[in-house]
Amino acid sequence: MLKIYRQIHGKYADKFPKGREYLIDNETKRHAKFNSVEEIINLFKSEGHNVNTEIDLVNIGVLIESVDE
Repeated sequence: MLKIYRQIHGKYADKFPKGREYLIDNETKRHAKFNSVEEIINLFKSEGHNVNTEIDLVNIGVLIESVDE
């Protein structure tokens, strides 16, 4: 499973564990989990972002973390 986050710097970094702001699933109120990078890319495309690769995600500040289920 994959989770996505933004790395937070500056005065707000201490408000997030390890300075990471994770995407939250509105239904479960927990970190959103994805099965593949393609699923994440499709989510951002559906929201109007011009992303086609994992590098494009990094360039807009979105980082991916692999987690055990």
